Amino acid sequence: MDLTALQWASGQADIQSRFVQMRSRPVVMLVEDSPADCYLFQEALKAHRVEAELIVFHDGEDALSFLIKAETNGPRPALFVLDLNLPKV
Repeated sequence: MDLTALQWASGQADIQSRFVQMRSRPVVMLVEDSPADCYLFQEALKAHRVEAELIVFHDGEDALSFLIKAETNGPRPALFVLDLNLPKV
């Protein structure tokens, strides 16, 4: 299983270009500010052999910015998982 977690820290342009390259597998977008919860979510995907790319955002502002650009420049994630108590929403 090849599960890749992309972190937003590398910059929006880089994430956007990698997102377009991921079209062969479904994309799961996780918006979570807790590193422990991100790890548990990634381990759950691995345990259930989910063949997907995982994009992780640590606040709502970055996630919304990415989605706005994805709407005009490419495909959207197949699944969103959102922490309801996020900063910057």
